[in-house]
Amino acid sequence: MQTYIWKNYQQQGPFDDQQIQQLLSTGGVNYADLAWREGMADWMPLSGLFLPPQATVTPPTIAAVAGTHQIFPSNEASLWNPNAAATWSLLCSPVFGATLVWLNYQTLGEKVKAKKALIWLAVGLALFVFGSHESGSGMAFTVMFVIGWFLFLIAWYFRCARPQASLVRERFGNSYRHKGWLTPLVIAGLLGGIAKFVLSPAPSADSIYGSHGQAALDAARTFMLGTWTYTGTKYQITDGSIWIKWVINPDGTILDYTAHASDDNWGKPEKGKWHVITGKYSDSGERYYGLQINDDVTEATIGRDGEVQYRLPDCTLTMERGDKRPFSK
Repeated sequence: MQTYIWKNYQQQGPFDDQQIQQLLSTGGVNYADLAWREGMADWMPLSGLFLPPQATVTPPTIAAVAGTHQIFPSNEASLWNPNAAATWSLLCSPVFGATLVWLNYQTLGEKVKAKKALIWLAVGLALFVFGSHESGSGMAFTVMFVIGWFLFLIAWYFRCARPQASLVRERFGNSYRHKGWLTPLVIAGLLGGIAKFVLSPAPSADSIYGSHGQAALDAARTFMLGTWTYTGTKYQITDGSIWIKWVINPDGTILDYTAHASDDNWGKPEKGKWHVITGKYSDSGERYYGLQINDDVTEATIGRDGEVQYRLPDCTLTMERGDKRPFSK
């Protein structure tokens, strides 16, 4: 009967029984080396097929192969299917598949391959963070990033995931314990949501002036949402400075606060409506975006540097993002 030997991390053979006995006698192989014959479910030490001199018959065990990897019985290896992990990566990003492939190599005891898989994972995470942070940089960036992301996925699959699939198939066929997908998919969804919330870039004027038409109007609308205040001394009436606060809501309403510098708080607001406007300056012809409150003549424009200039008949005020309480106690 033909026997295959696993020695020095390589498969050798096949050998017939006489050749095996000769190799054992000359030291070419030893009884601890793993062996496999047709009809066997798993590899086992040669001592399970050829009795050592004066040895008693004992149940065979799978030996750990010294070096960079470990051999498992098929019923003890619990892995995620590498090909399925790559397929899920199309939906969940390559970071998802790279994580599972790395964990598989850890389970298999493939230390060198696990380190390489970890490098792929780190690169994928870096790309994910970069892409999330720069997601408001316009359509051209989005197209280039999607192309780069897809190329990374292809490179990772052929250099990392596909070799693992071949390794698993060579060792176990399909007779290993398949880990379920519910837990990693739920975790990936939760972490993806958190990452999107944390890494989403703050609204910027670049997202407005880097777009055109309705996309630019939508970007301007997103930019203006939130709280804006003016607490300087430029806006004066007879009894002192006037401060302004806007709370701009997504439903098109605005809470407009006006207070004297000598007041103790912002007081009650006037509720109104707001909408995004666009036009061109009469002197330069340059397009601008901004907002208008209650269809008044006065308006606020968004500069290319991100400054919001509130244009009043007598002066222009620079509104600052955020809620401020400048009142002296």
